[in-house]
Amino acid sequence: MFDFSIATVSGLAATLIATLASVVGIVISKEIKISEFRQQWIESLRIELSSLVSRLILLQVAGTLEYESRKEKFKIVENYLLLANEMVSKIRLRLNPEKPHHNQVINHLKELEEFINSNDVRSQDEFDRLENDLIRLSTKLLKIEWERVKKGEKVFISTKKFLYKISRGVLVILIAVSLLLVVYITSQIICCI
Repeated sequence: MFDFSIATVSGLAATLIATLASVVGIVISKEIKISEFRQQWIESLRIELSSLVSRLILLQVAGTLEYESRKEKFKIVENYLLLANEMVSKIRLRLNPEKPHHNQVINHLKELEEFINSNDVRSQDEFDRLENDLIRLSTKLLKIEWERVKKGEKVFISTKKFLYKISRGVLVILIAVSLLLVVYITSQIICCI
């Protein structure tokens, strides 16, 4: 029949558990690091978006003032314009055009960039609409990304599911081995009597 010993089964179980624990530790530490990077990315994007909105407000105020000429107006708002364009570029570089919620913000930033770079006098309402839409789309994007951080990375979620299934399998195997050991020990006792 089977030649089981408690030491052999215990050793195999300990090896299996140690291997699983090691794999779980590696996956968890990697996923924690990815989540930390993602949180930093969200915070940096939030800072850049708020900087852009504040520069838009400065441009808005500067745009409402009276000027002697368009050249004078451009000269006064040039610094704010350059800073706003810089922020738009930084934000666009952070976003992934392959993702729909990122692409919405990218497209809106293009529209906003065209608006602020035109020297045309446009309505205050149009400026307000663009600014409010940017805030709305950005808030939505930040919320989606934060939910992703809270939920965990796909690999982490898959690993959790896999480990749950493995742990159930290991439990079944341990129960089966224990029952076999009981049968084996019982048969040995009966043989000795």
